Amino acid sequence: MIWEAIWDGLIGFLVFGLLGFLLGLGLVLFIASKGLLKREKPLSKALVVLFWIMIPLFTSWEFAALKTIHSIESTAKGSSDLAIDQLEASSFPTFHAYVTENVNQLTIGNKLPSNEELAEAFYESSPSGSSWISKSVLVWLLDLAEEVAEENVAEQTGLEQSEVHAFRLLQDDAMDGVFSSAMTKLKASSHRLIGAAFFPYYFITVLIWVGCMLLPTVEIIRFARNKKRQTAA
Repeated sequence: MIWEAIWDGLIGFLVFGLLGFLLGLGLVLFIASKGLLKREKPLSKALVVLFWIMIPLFTSWEFAALKTIHSIESTAKGSSDLAIDQLEASSFPTFHAYVTENVNQLTIGNKLPSNEELAEAFYESSPSGSSWISKSVLVWLLDLAEEVAEENVAEQTGLEQSEVHAFRLLQDDAMDGVFSSAMTKLKASSHRLIGAAFFPYYFITVLIWVGCMLLPTVEIIRFARNKKRQTAA
């Protein structure tokens, strides 16, 4: 997966770099076709030569950099999804089997155990089998499953909203679908967090390109205005 991501990132870097270069070159050609790169003074001519070089190159760098950031972000999201899938595969079957096998011991009269009590009992009965997940994470996942079930009560559980409880979901065999939905929600949350973490990199990359394009933009606008005044005169 790592080498595949590196290869895809390299190909994307080259392709988008070439695309950015061609767009930058096309932009310079368009500006030149409007007569906005004609200069008489040596310094101005040197600037025009610099514009022919820097606009395509910086635009190429911009596209390649943005594509690279996007590739890294996509890889991070893919790794996050894989970790969540592995967590689901390792956590749900074992815990579900434990609860269904110990229904009578876990219920006291009509009182249902809390998620904290379920996790505590599971850890006390099977310390080696619970090594793949911490107690606090297990409680959090149960709470998340309840939250998802409350949002989709009729469709996923068949229970009234007031009856939604992790223990009931496990007893009624509704937990499997709810747990998968909870994991899907967890993936969406992780994607938002990863996207927020990468946003500054996108912003800084665009800001650098804008800063680099500031000199040619200001100079070409100034020349266009002077040319317009001379034509009007």
